[in-house]
Amino acid sequence: MVSELSRPGVLQRTADPAECRRIIAIASAYAAPIGDWPSDSASAWESVMRDLAPAERATVITAS
Repeated sequence: MVSELSRPGVLQRTADPAECRRIIAIASAYAAPIGDWPSDSASAWESVMRDLAPAERATVITAS
């Protein structure tokens, strides 16, 4: 999947010289559109949690 998204430039691979690993990041041109595309479950959680107080949110998260 990473290769498929790297070819059109959606993902960028860079080397981490300190650890000899590759770092994979979303290309800046795609970051906003991807961020604006929440999943259905994320949208549902956001609508439920929107009006809750911080303590109430913590209760829901802990119970999940």
